Amino acid sequence: MSQAAAIIVGAAISGIIGVLVVVTQQWLTHRHDKQKARVGRLCDFMAAGWALSLALGRLAHAPAEQKAQTQEHERLPELLDRFNACMAQMQLLESGDLYIAAHRLDRALAELVAAARDQQYSTTDWRLRRAPVTEAVEAFHRAARRAIGSGDIPPDPVPSTQRTPASSPRADGEHGQEAASGSPVVPGGVQG
Repeated sequence: MSQAAAIIVGAAISGIIGVLVVVTQQWLTHRHDKQKARVGRLCDFMAAGWALSLALGRLAHAPAEQKAQTQEHERLPELLDRFNACMAQMQLLESGDLYIAAHRLDRALAELVAAARDQQYSTTDWRLRRAPVTEAVEAFHRAARRAIGSGDIPPDPVPSTQRTPASSPRADGEHGQEAASGSPVVPGGVQG
């Protein structure tokens, strides 16, 4: 092979490698962008559900004759619209366990909306009433973490049997000392 042929072959190989590098970079960028969009979509869905659940908890504790005058009652349409918009994205863009978990959470929250509007609940009764939502949130968390490759949910650092009143969720949706101190509060399920 002549020197000219070797140069041509070398240039061709370099060109092919260059094209492969560019294609690979574009593929990786596209994959990263899709993953980032998915994480954002899942976070938005979880945040919308969380905000709705907190408002429902406050609404559920209001006396029946005062529910229509509460801030939560006024904000409910906005919160429902936000959650439904996020749910529509889940329906169109997700599948499998994540799709099923999102629908399960949607159904549980829909039942909770009706319950919060219908009567006044004590803290204990509301915790029992919202138990299906808490289970649906936990199932969604597991499915979402699997979908984005985050691994299993770590065990609760403070088992519910060891919680003190200061660290337990309050009826108003806040937490005791953790929220007051500004330390991060990691939700273990839908509160309210």
